[in-house]
Amino acid sequence: MKKLVLTSLLIFWAAVVTILTAGLVFYQKQQAVSSQSNNLVAQNSNNQKTNLNTSTGNFVLTAEEVVRHNSVSDCWMIIQNKVYNVTSYVNLHPGNSETITPYCGKEATTAFETKDKNKPHSQEAWNLLNDYYVGDLNQQLTSQNLQENLQKTQGSGMDLLTKKILDEFPGGEISKVKPKKDGGYDVDLIYNGINYKIKTDSEGNILKKEIKKGEDN
Repeated sequence: MKKLVLTSLLIFWAAVVTILTAGLVFYQKQQAVSSQSNNLVAQNSNNQKTNLNTSTGNFVLTAEEVVRHNSVSDCWMIIQNKVYNVTSYVNLHPGNSETITPYCGKEATTAFETKDKNKPHSQEAWNLLNDYYVGDLNQQLTSQNLQENLQKTQGSGMDLLTKKILDEFPGGEISKVKPKKDGGYDVDLIYNGINYKIKTDSEGNILKKEIKKGEDN
């Protein structure tokens, strides 16, 4: 009888210990999840403070903000007190990307006006620049207006141009785009190892395409 009671007590206490252990493990997991959630909330809060200048959701295009966008994959610059997002154009520049990248995140008025060679950009180039306009320096925008402006720079006429060309030459690589006085473009394209010279109208429609001299079919 005593042995039966002792066995029952052992089983009882074993069950109690198991329940307490399971409860402790569950509590620790909940604490970890709660801590992780709090960290995520704090991180998101910090990110919001970084990206938005006020708690009302307004955004100011300061020079300090432009500095944050200083890479080939995220390139903003200031020209004549206006902010431009030229990210999608960097690799299409007639003078190669190296001409633009030193000015990502910086004031670039003199560089653009003189092409770093005391030669002015054409009116066509100035017109093209408008496709990448985000806002005036120190202008206050709502976060919604900012996103809309950035989407316009990503869906610019240049992007439509490249899309139309690559629809006809899938897998091709556009190496250079030069705006023309009539609003069209001269485009250098590499397709299946062959260099093409393409002329388009202002909407990117292909008017003429030919293999560059020295290239074989």
